[in-house]
Amino acid sequence: MLDEQHIKTLQSLAQRGNYSLCAKDLGVSQSAISQTIKKIESVMGVPVVFKTGKKVMLTKEALQVTQIGQEYLQKLDQTLNAFQQEHKQMRGALNIGTLSGLGKSWVAPQVIAFCSQYQEMNLQLKMDFPEELLEQFKNGDLDVLIMPESYVPATAHKRLLGDEVITLVYPDHAHYEDLDAQSEKCLLEKPYLFFQDNDPLVYNWFRNIFGATPRGIQPRLIINSFSHLLEAVSEGLGIAVMPTHVLKRYQQDKKVKTFGENSYVRTQSLYYLTHSDLAENLKVSTLYQALMKNPL
Repeated sequence: MLDEQHIKTLQSLAQRGNYSLCAKDLGVSQSAISQTIKKIESVMGVPVVFKTGKKVMLTKEALQVTQIGQEYLQKLDQTLNAFQQEHKQMRGALNIGTLSGLGKSWVAPQVIAFCSQYQEMNLQLKMDFPEELLEQFKNGDLDVLIMPESYVPATAHKRLLGDEVITLVYPDHAHYEDLDAQSEKCLLEKPYLFFQDNDPLVYNWFRNIFGATPRGIQPRLIINSFSHLLEAVSEGLGIAVMPTHVLKRYQQDKKVKTFGENSYVRTQSLYYLTHSDLAENLKVSTLYQALMKNPL
């Protein structure tokens, strides 16, 4: 196998036509150049030099190998330079904002993995109410927002992350064995657990599945933490509606069931938002790519 030193020797010899000058160029002895030429000929299996008077010339085979080797070394240098530039750009701070429920169940684990991969970056993940996040984004305190489409500012540069999907979740208990996914009346006879007052996820799910908004649902418990809401369902306290990405993260070891993909309802799309001047920023783009590898 020929290496970089072999190619550089052929390149210098082609330019100088002289062992002595070639050795001077490469900072080695003339005998070292002779040994390198012998090694190259051994690898290639053909002569690589011949003399014309006092000048040393490369054979056509050696010239071809030299050209290919030069192109390879040039591309290698370009690639290494690109890696070095990328490494320099993947440093420093990146401030990210998202809603609390989405942040805890999906964004935070992705940010932690991203931080582990790029250890010279300083990441901050802010989880808050939408109004607070939008104000911080407007003031430039946040570089990235991950938000539902209803909160997308008109001035932001946006990239689609995917659609949030919700589903009805019920306890894996004997009291709920008679649940019928096709019967609104049957479902409404059970107690409900809400994420917030007048939980829009619950009403949205019923509206999409049955074509009408149910009336008079009095939640047994309201708790704005999806992980604790799922725990309450697991304890048999009632039924809840929540995003499927919450189930992916927290369902393990929980005694809960769903009606499967037939009960999935697509809600609004989620977007990755940045300021226009950061749209091509490498840190911003790389984080987006990382999130897209682990979709909702």
